[in-house]
Order: sequence, then structure tokens, then C-alpha cells
Amino acid sequence: MLRYWPWLRPLYNQYLVMVNMYKFLRFIDKKMNEFKEKRRFKRIKVEHTDANYHLVDFTFWAQPLASGVNQLRDISLGGISFNSKDCLPKDSLLNLNIKIMDLFKINDLCGRIVRVRQLDDKDYEIGVNFSWWSSEQDKVKLFEFLKN
Repeated sequence: MLRYWPWLRPLYNQYLVMVNMYKFLRFIDKKMNEFKEKRRFKRIKVEHTDANYHLVDFTFWAQPLASGVNQLRDISLGGISFNSKDCLPKDSLLNLNIKIMDLFKINDLCGRIVRVRQLDDKDYEIGVNFSWWSSEQDKVKLFEFLKN
């Protein structure tokens, strides 16, 4: 076709450059989206912060199935992450009491285990998504702590 209309060759070359540029930009955009942060809330690393948890049962809330005290890895307004010696079942409910660096306490916070990852033979990383706050003041305190 370009043999018969040589004046089209520069336009066709520009077209090819634009198509390739478009494909390249789409490829870069896909790769960038793979590494984009998917969390809704900013997480911060914390030290000297304990999380006291009780694994609860739907049928009988008064009797915890398991309990423990662990150091937090990080915290956000949406959840926490901590290391545990016990492998807790995913999608189970926890009743949490969190003491943040002698500043304040959050009591009777409910969360669901959303991630369990084995770190080595005896340690697990547990990710918990907060489901229910017993006090709105606790949520405000945590928000103020995370903001600073």
C-alpha cells in the first residue's frame, strides 16, 4: 500500500511510534500497579507494645479457645500484625487488649485473623483486621497516635 502512496510513509511511521509508545506505557502502568500499596490505612512499626489476645468461639464467647501476649510488629487504624509461637487459624475472631508504649490502652477490641505466615519452625506472623471497637474514644486515641 505504501508503495503506491509514498507520501503516507511518514504518517505511517508516526502511527507505529505512537502505537508502540502506547503499548509501552500500558506495560509500565501494569508494573507500577503491582507494587502499589493496597492497604487503606498507613501502618507504622511499633516497639515495646504488647497485644493481649483471646481466640474466641462464636457459640460460647465467655470461654476463650486460646490466649496469649505478644509483641506487635506494626499497627494501623485498620489492624495489627504480631509474631506468635502459636499457629492461629485464619478467619477466626480475636478479642484484643493493646497497650501502646505506656501511653494508652485499647480494651475489648475485636478483630479477624486475615493472614498467617510461617516465619521459621516455631514463629508465625499473624495479621489481624479490626472488626469492632468497644469505644469510639479508643479509635480516636489510636488515630491521634498514628497521625503524629
